[in-house]
Amino acid sequence: SIATRFLDTYEGGWSSWKAMNTTNYDLDLTINGIKKAFNGSQSVSANLFAPTTVGTSGYLLESSGSGSPRWVQIKRPRTAAFVIAAADSGIGKDEADYVCDGTADQAEINNAIAALPESGSIQLSKGHFNLTGPVLVNKAGVTISGSGNGTVIVRKYTGNTSGGTCGLISVGADHCTVRDLSIEGNSSSYSDTYHSNAGICVAQNIRGTTITNILAQKCDKGIYLIHTFHAMVVHNTCTANRYGIKTYTGWSSSTPSGKENFICNNICNDNTTSGIYMGSNSYCVISGNVCNNNTTHGIYCSGGSNNNFSNNICCTNGSAGIQLYGNNGAVSTVVVAGNLCYTSSDTGHAMYFEIAQYCMVYGNRCYSKGGYALRMYKTQYSTITGNYCSSNLACIEVSGDYNAISGNVCGGGTGIHLSASGLSLIHISEPTRQAEI
Repeated sequence: SIATRFLDTYEGGWSSWKAMNTTNYDLDLTINGIKKAFNGSQSVSANLFAPTTVGTSGYLLESSGSGSPRWVQIKRPRTAAFVIAAADSGIGKDEADYVCDGTADQAEINNAIAALPESGSIQLSKGHFNLTGPVLVNKAGVTISGSGNGTVIVRKYTGNTSGGTCGLISVGADHCTVRDLSIEGNSSSYSDTYHSNAGICVAQNIRGTTITNILAQKCDKGIYLIHTFHAMVVHNTCTANRYGIKTYTGWSSSTPSGKENFICNNICNDNTTSGIYMGSNSYCVISGNVCNNNTTHGIYCSGGSNNNFSNNICCTNGSAGIQLYGNNGAVSTVVVAGNLCYTSSDTGHAMYFEIAQYCMVYGNRCYSKGGYALRMYKTQYSTITGNYCSSNLACIEVSGDYNAISGNVCGGGTGIHLSASGLSLIHISEPTRQAEI
């Protein structure tokens, strides 16, 4: 008799060793999920052989025909999804592919990413993941999913770079997704001169990132995009950070500005600088965001062109609800429409443009206690129409040439104040207050 062992492809494992007589055998096997009964007398010695070594998991014993039998490694495809359990999740190795120990948990997460194929996914359990270095999402199409706000990524280290790995979760490959988790930046304990304490950071020139359903708090930047393209940043809450959401400004052709990013339906309240800070990006949509109670601005844009700011709510911010400032080249060809801006400070403006051109500003509701409701400073070739503005100082102030101002409703102090304007067209109708020129 000989010893035989079968790889059951249906059950996904090896059968136990069986003794088989080469001339008369009686053997029961389960092959591909079907029980096979072999009974009778048949010479099979020409096709069966005794193994020369003990079987090894992941290897198949095969005959070369004329040569000696050999063990050949079975090539299995990489698993496309892994479950990673936090140390305090209560989930054990029988339920998770990786179990963290609560110290340097980025090691288990990065090992799982390395073992994934492209477009694979990581599912994080509820619980706390304590990081002493960044999670590096460096494989295209990977998705990192938490289990809601109960999945908490906690910073336990001080960063030392302002580059693409400054985030607790740092995305360095195209078409990746980070979703459904919380980030605790511990900025009071872990900060540095580079201001590198970011919650989620997307590296330069990365395309197609999706960031959604994230709660980011106590970071330098809750969500940080560095010259990125086609990013979707939607339905996130960024609070008690320095910046809620920030896109980096491109200063030269070697570091081009981001383009075609969508920052929509986020809540960015109670940050110590701006709720949303957008660098010199172009063709972006910033819409449906709520940015209240930030120390300086609800939404701040530094340069850029062909952007759309619409249907945002920006109230009780220190300096301005929405400010577009062309300090890195004029703000150009933008649409600002349907926003609600209110500031209660003695000096802040509800909406403020400086060094801007070719702007369409319409359908906004702007209220200011002590500043301008809508201030267009050094602005030209722009249309300001159909806005409702109220201020104790001046409702609309325009400084610049070739602007068209019509159909606005102004209440409170001075209606429309044209300051140092050249050729501008103004159409006054009730209940607009008389322009002061």
